[in-house]
Amino acid sequence: MKAGLDFHAAAPGAWVNDPNGLFCADGAYRLFAQHSSGAEDRRIGWCRWSSKDLLRWTFDGAVIPPEDDRWMYSGSVLADGDELIAFHTVHQNGLEHQAARSSSDAGTSWSAARALDSLGPPARNRRDPFVFKDEWGWGLLLAEPCDWTRWREQPASRLRLYRSPDRERWHEAGVIGPWRASGVMWEVPVLARIGGYDVLFISEVDRRDDFASCSVRAWVGRLDENGFTFAPTAPAEGQLVDFGPDFYALISSGGADWPLNEPVFVAWASCWANARTRRWPNFNGGPITLPRTINVVDVDGSLRLKVQPAAAIMTEFSEPCSAQPACGRGTLDWSGTEVAIHARNQAGAVSIKLNKSGQLHARRHGAPHMAWQAEATLPLIGSDEVVIFLDGPLIELFVGGTSLVVALEQGGPTELACTVDSTPTSLTWTRLSES
Repeated sequence: MKAGLDFHAAAPGAWVNDPNGLFCADGAYRLFAQHSSGAEDRRIGWCRWSSKDLLRWTFDGAVIPPEDDRWMYSGSVLADGDELIAFHTVHQNGLEHQAARSSSDAGTSWSAARALDSLGPPARNRRDPFVFKDEWGWGLLLAEPCDWTRWREQPASRLRLYRSPDRERWHEAGVIGPWRASGVMWEVPVLARIGGYDVLFISEVDRRDDFASCSVRAWVGRLDENGFTFAPTAPAEGQLVDFGPDFYALISSGGADWPLNEPVFVAWASCWANARTRRWPNFNGGPITLPRTINVVDVDGSLRLKVQPAAAIMTEFSEPCSAQPACGRGTLDWSGTEVAIHARNQAGAVSIKLNKSGQLHARRHGAPHMAWQAEATLPLIGSDEVVIFLDGPLIELFVGGTSLVVALEQGGPTELACTVDSTPTSLTWTRLSES
């Protein structure tokens, strides 16, 4: 068991938050994320994990450390032949600017950062560069979130779109947004082409009322040379990618050597509302979610997201369990009207109810900072199989093309019970294989 979890990337004795890139290089998956060596502070850099199967992760430690008063914030990674290139934010003296650096050894070591001056001088709240290539050449999305504390004095968050012939000389091509209310911070933009559409993912922190609930929202449409247009049959308000409280800073896999048939996505299995107060076993901040696939499907004339666990990880859970394990996968063929799931440990509990109409009711009980509840109507898509991944205090639930990530505080073993139409029902449990 690594850092108190069996099959999620985590960093023993260290702080981790936003993932920054997931690639296959030198025959292994490489995952990069924000990292500091102890309890969370702003002196942050990047760490790396390695894995052969996207489940069994080895923590490789810091690979881009902070430098005195220069701290290395989030960004993105792309593959260029045998090189990886990281584009990231440098935070210095309260201001942020963008930089790039390269690695020829799968991200073990990196060149010195070179400033991307054509993106503008250092400023407050300009961060998280995401670099991509499309039919118009190289593009870069840069978040301009409202201020964490002074959001009332500022305009709503937006993205700036830049274009470049060579990834060095950038010019501003357009502005995306604002679409959301003032006080909703936009961070970590990601663009993915899925099913013939461009899907724009934006991580949000709701600072209204000085709270900090987090989510990832997606818009389906088309990015052109200068901006983003919604697809006419997709919700203009966007769609939640995950309906739990612990899912933030989503990123996509990439690279020409990616061995799977489709990209997968991971996120930070935590949020700013409670990351600093939750006591994870042996580490801080939170782990990285399991990889998942995201597709765009037509549901009754509306384009919706379909979220499922990545097929590549499903076959690794092959060891049957006669009883619920501390860490494993549970499945249930849901044939009734309502399914209810209740998870509990010594520190708190989570209750989730979902009916055939897609009405979700979920609530987390426990310490005040962990209080959370949600009500939503979900566009249930596909089969009625319920899949639950239980890894210590972390729960990832997938059903009907929808996911819900929620964590308890560490408080002894988690006990999970399930009912269908109020009748106790057993899940079929498997553990991670030993291979």
